[in-house]
Amino acid sequence: MNEEAKSEFGKGLAVCLLHFANHWDNDMWQRVMRLEASRQEGTIPEDESSMISIYGTIEAAISSQITFWANGAADHLYEMEAPTSPEWSGVAHKVKMLKEIGLEMGHGFTNQQYTVEDTRDLFRLGKEIALEIDKLIGLEPDEGRYQ
Repeated sequence: MNEEAKSEFGKGLAVCLLHFANHWDNDMWQRVMRLEASRQEGTIPEDESSMISIYGTIEAAISSQITFWANGAADHLYEMEAPTSPEWSGVAHKVKMLKEIGLEMGHGFTNQQYTVEDTRDLFRLGKEIALEIDKLIGLEPDEGRYQ
């Protein structure tokens, strides 16, 4: 924890994008992925059976866990900002989309059923933003073979 920080969850572009992306490696995300693997295998994990019975289906349980995951991840989107100069308009548009979709998923209480693919769309959008930033600052980004 940074006691000198003025923002609770980060402010800026790269900082917020990094904090947001870090949520794809937390315990909540791992739980989502275990449930998704079980759904694909047609099984119900023994340690999750009571939760699945509460939600009625494994898909509804996954959606609920995605919403919980997005609730924490989306905190880092509130103060995400992009430069306003014309050359940054593509990044600014994608940042706006990421914020709208991510905040709705995590804080919107829409009763929408989310899937892992919905979160992958968020990740792809974040990656597009990162690649575009590199290009705008004069770099030649290369995602690399191993990600």
